[in-house]
Amino acid sequence: MRDRPVIPDILPTAAIPRSAVGHIVGSLADDNDATRIAAAVDEALSRAHG
Repeated sequence: MRDRPVIPDILPTAAIPRSAVGHIVGSLADDNDATRIAAAVDEALSRAHG
Protein backbone atom coordinates (compact mmCIF):
# COMPACT_ATOMS: atom_id res chain seq x y z
CA MET A 1 0.00 0.00 0.00
CA ARG A 2 2.96 2.29 0.24
CA ASP A 3 2.74 5.19 -2.18
CA ARG A 4 -0.69 4.09 -3.41
CA PRO A 5 -4.05 5.67 -2.70
CA VAL A 6 -6.26 3.46 -0.55
CA ILE A 7 -10.02 3.77 -0.19
CA PRO A 8 -11.35 1.50 2.57
CA ASP A 9 -14.78 0.01 2.05
CA ILE A 10 -16.00 0.29 5.64
CA LEU A 11 -19.75 0.24 5.02
CA PRO A 12 -20.10 -3.57 4.72
CA THR A 13 -18.43 -4.06 8.11
CA ALA A 14 -21.18 -2.05 9.78
CA ALA A 15 -23.73 -4.67 8.73
CA ILE A 16 -22.12 -7.54 10.66
CA PRO A 17 -24.35 -8.70 13.54
CA ARG A 18 -22.73 -8.64 16.97
CA SER A 19 -23.42 -12.36 17.39
CA ALA A 20 -21.17 -13.06 14.38
CA VAL A 21 -18.06 -11.57 15.97
CA GLY A 22 -18.13 -13.39 19.31
CA HIS A 23 -18.10 -12.14 22.87
CA ILE A 24 -16.98 -8.64 23.85
CA VAL A 25 -13.46 -8.61 25.28
CA GLY A 26 -13.07 -4.88 25.81
CA SER A 27 -14.54 -1.48 25.23
CA LEU A 28 -13.25 1.78 23.83
CA ALA A 29 -16.06 3.76 25.48
CA ASP A 30 -13.74 5.43 28.00
CA ASP A 31 -10.81 5.76 25.60
CA ASN A 32 -10.25 9.29 24.27
CA ASP A 33 -8.60 7.83 21.16
CA ALA A 34 -11.86 6.02 20.36
CA THR A 35 -13.63 9.37 20.16
CA ARG A 36 -11.05 10.66 17.68
CA ILE A 37 -11.31 7.46 15.62
CA ALA A 38 -15.11 7.68 15.52
CA ALA A 39 -14.91 11.35 14.53
CA ALA A 40 -12.45 10.54 11.75
CA VAL A 41 -14.70 7.79 10.36
CA ASP A 42 -17.69 10.13 10.58
CA GLU A 43 -15.76 12.83 8.73
CA ALA A 44 -14.68 10.39 6.02
CA LEU A 45 -18.25 9.21 5.49
CA SER A 46 -19.57 12.77 5.49
CA ARG A 47 -17.12 13.78 2.78
CA ALA A 48 -17.76 10.68 0.71
CA HIS A 49 -21.55 10.86 0.88
CA GLY A 50 -22.20 14.49 1.82
